[in-house]
Amino acid sequence: ESEVEGIRRAIQVCRDTRAPTHFCHVSTRGGLELIADAKAEGLPVTCETCPHYWRLNNDQFGKLRGRSKMNPALRSQFEMSWVEELISQGVVDVIATDHAPHEPEKKAKEDYDQCPSGVPGVQTLALMVYELKARGRISAQRFIDLTSGNAARIFGLNKGALSAGKDADIILIDQNGATCFEDAKMQSKCGWTPFHGALVNGSIAAVVLGGKVVKELNGAPS
Repeated sequence: ESEVEGIRRAIQVCRDTRAPTHFCHVSTRGGLELIADAKAEGLPVTCETCPHYWRLNNDQFGKLRGRSKMNPALRSQFEMSWVEELISQGVVDVIATDHAPHEPEKKAKEDYDQCPSGVPGVQTLALMVYELKARGRISAQRFIDLTSGNAARIFGLNKGALSAGKDADIILIDQNGATCFEDAKMQSKCGWTPFHGALVNGSIAAVVLGGKVVKELNGAPS
């Protein structure tokens, strides 16, 4: 209720001022539908969500314990399914990570209230979104828009397209590959992922940063 009411109030401010408004970490059907209505009204609103809001739900608390703590909190299976549906319908503009690489011991405290909020997400984001493309939920262009193109447009970044003058920060994906996320393979300092054990379509073949290949996997050509 607090998320939906907060979005409702912010949209009214946007309506009164016409100030561009971007909503971060939207995690509910109600919130996304308000944003969809505001867009249909012609208001300058955009939004993002994170992979954990369409891949995880609060039923997994027993398994993840403190690792499931984040803000906004994980929602129900019902809300989770609707977040994916509204991504596929084009309501969501950007997929973000909300990357918070808390060390395992901090997330494993007996007192849940003492566990810091947030999960790591940078390494897993591209393939979590690509999984939607592989399952036919989004198009290839929509994959690009969600992971880079729209963020570049909204925030004025020199990225998001393969064209002259743009920053050459690129991820190459092997469409025939598959990836199983494992804690031991995470490069983040925290060394874990809330998606441990998840199998997704596609695999990262290479990472290009500033025009230079900084990581090659699976024998990808340079």
